[in-house]
Parts: sequence; C-alpha cells; structure tokens
Amino acid sequence: MVYYSFQVQFYWLFFYLLYAALLSRETFFHLNRAYLLTGLAAGLVFPLIRWDAHPAAAEVVMQPFIVTASAVKTAAEGFSDRWIPMVFLTIYLAGAAVQFIRLIVGLRQIARLAGLGVREQHGNLTVIRLEDEHQPSFSFLRWVFIPAGLSEQEGAEKIIRHEISHCRQLHSLDVLFVSALQIAFWWSPLIYLYRRSLQNVHEYLADRSVLKIASVRQYAGLLVRQTQPLQQISFANHFIHSLIKKRILMMTKKRSSYWSAAKYSLVVPFALALTFAFGKSARPASSKPFSGIAASPIESAPTARPLPTRVLKTPTDTTIVPSGPADEKPEFPGGQEALFKYLGDNIKYPKESRKRRYEGIVYVGFNVGKGGDLSDFLIKKALINVNDTVIVINNVTEGKIARVDVINSDKDIEEEALRVIKKMPRWTPARLNGIPVPASYVIPIRFKLE
Repeated sequence: MVYYSFQVQFYWLFFYLLYAALLSRETFFHLNRAYLLTGLAAGLVFPLIRWDAHPAAAEVVMQPFIVTASAVKTAAEGFSDRWIPMVFLTIYLAGAAVQFIRLIVGLRQIARLAGLGVREQHGNLTVIRLEDEHQPSFSFLRWVFIPAGLSEQEGAEKIIRHEISHCRQLHSLDVLFVSALQIAFWWSPLIYLYRRSLQNVHEYLADRSVLKIASVRQYAGLLVRQTQPLQQISFANHFIHSLIKKRILMMTKKRSSYWSAAKYSLVVPFALALTFAFGKSARPASSKPFSGIAASPIESAPTARPLPTRVLKTPTDTTIVPSGPADEKPEFPGGQEALFKYLGDNIKYPKESRKRRYEGIVYVGFNVGKGGDLSDFLIKKALINVNDTVIVINNVTEGKIARVDVINSDKDIEEEALRVIKKMPRWTPARLNGIPVPASYVIPIRFKLE
C-alpha cells in the first residue's frame, strides 16, 4: 500500500507539472477542468495496471524461529520495532480523521444555512437569501446562498448568475471528489495543489458566464468591491475568491488559439510510456522484497567449530516459486507475532532428537496462493548436526523425507518442522499494486539444545 501511494504521487506530480508548465495559462477552461480531474483519477488507476502476462511472485524469508529443549523462543524475541509503523499508522489515521470531520462539519453547516434562509426557485435551482449580511455568497450542488440585503446596485444579478453557473456545471461534485481524496492523501501537498487549481478553473468558468451580460470593467470592479475577509466554507464554491487578480487577468486575456489545444495531446504519449515502465517492472529486479524482515543468508552450520559435511538430496530436486517484486508480503493471520505464537504453541522438540542430542536448522518453504491457500510444502535446506557431522539436506518435498538415505541422521527434526507448517491456516496473500499475487515463503526453524 505504501508503494502504491508513492506511485500515485509520482503520476500526480507528472500530470501537475505538465499542467503548470503548458496548460494553466490557456483559456480552454473546460479542457483544464477535465485534465485536472482526469489526472487525479489516472494517478489512482495507472499504478494498478500490469503489462506482465503473469504477475511475479515474491519470496520472503522470515527471521529464524528457535526451539529449545526446555522452551520455544524466536530470534525476534524482544522485537520492539513494531511500534515504529504503529506510530506512523496512528498519525496517518489521525490526519485522515481530521479531514473527514472537517468535511462532515462543512456539510452540516451548509445544511443548517439551507434551513434558515428564504428560498426562491430558479428552475431546478434554489436561491436561498440569508439574513446574515456578512455571510459571503456561495453555492453548493443546487443551492445558491446570497445575503438577503444584496441589492442590484451591489451586483445581485451578476453574483447570482455566477453562482448558478457553478451549480449548472456541477463544480461541487469536483470539490467533493477532491475532498474525498484529501481524506486518504491528506499528507500529500499535491492534492492541495490540484484542489486550488480546480477552484481557480471553476471561477474562470463562472466568470465567463457573467461576462455574457456585463463588461469586463464592470465585473472586475464588482469583484474588487466584494473582496473582504469573510468566513468561507472550504469546499463550497464562493463568489469571493482570494485570487481576484488572477481572475481579472484571465478575463482580459486573449482567447487561446486552437493550435494551443495541441499541447493537451502531448500528455498521452508521456503517460503511456510511464504506465508501461511502471507496469512492466514495478521495482528493479535486483531489489529484495521485504528486506526489512529478511533474515541473514542460510547459515553454514549450527555449531561453532568446523565439522565434516555430507550433502544429501531427494531423487526429485524441486524448487518453489521464483522470487520477484511485490508491494505487500504474504502474512499469517494476525501478523508476525501471531505466527510466532502459533509456532511456539505447536512445535515440540522431538524426544528422540533430544535424547541423541541432535541439533539443526530447517528451512521450510511453501507457496501462498492468490487466495491465501498454502501448498507445495518443501524443506529447502536442512542442516543437522549428527555425531559431529553436519548433514546438509537440500530440497526435500512433502512426503519424500522417509526416502532420503540419511545415515545417522535424524528425520524427526525435519518432520516436526514440516508437520507444524502444514497445519497453518490460510494466509493473507501477497499483493502487487493492490492485486493478490502468488508468493513463496520460507520459515527457518532452529532446534537447539541448551
């Protein structure tokens, strides 16, 4: 999810830079509105597009789980780094909650004002005259709010026409869409840039409708007279707007030529190239997914001094799904701590192994399907210390342990590790750009005598 969010920001930044550099000064206001909205939507969708015929899988190796003769513990015992993501998650949720509450308060404020004023029908729109003369004119959906004492000398007709234009062009829907994104991406400065640009375009469009019945000089004078520091509802369309100078400049600006519209076509090839690049390989092939929890390379032997080594393999030397990029690792229900608890509650140090003082580490691999089902259980590697000889066993598939010619070795350790892993419930699958993908997982289990 984090990787997806940053991909969204990348696309948003790309579209916004093109807008600021090439399009924002053009008078194609309808096209600019469509461009900004499409850029926001495309930024959400494009990271989900994959050009690969088959999504890549990911292999995760967790930290070793240690089983002792007297108790069971993990190498992550005392692991305290989980508080770091919890802090970030808490901050994120708090920010999202503030934005959500702000939206709800604004909607309730508009609903309250709608019940206080005197209503006038203008076709399918409702003009509501408010008793509070200090309340600025604004519109929301099909409601137009103006002060009750606003006279024609103060430009009542022009102001009402301006706000009605907002309603008829459904500008409030744009603002609600951006407000919803602002809840999820409140931490992103780009969402505020898009919001401000959209509000500017809304004002340009509404101003253009007024200029059909008034001169630029008259209307510009009205804008200046109406500008005052009044309380505004953040996501409503206001007649009074902070960027008055910009609006007046757009009124006096010469209409852009149709040749200038060719600039919009430049976006398409760039967007397709970026989407293909990201969709083909979301991350460099050399990167290690989930390196934050990856264990160190497979250990040479669970002993401090060099020992003779014998390597044994089954007749079928199979491997599980190859590693590849993924955004979110597969996860045991309840997370890593729940997995550790499950292993601790179920793994037992084999009695015969304790008696013979056998130790070792067993790397148990398995596949996690797109639906979370587990399959293809495999001992990828086992290093067993048997009578001062390290027995190295590679790629033992399910049901093949008994057929391995393990002289003086101990199958109990491998079988116990595999038995418990096979009993695990369905997992949460790995995800790539939000889409479930197959993955492989490796759990190292160390049997150690104290």
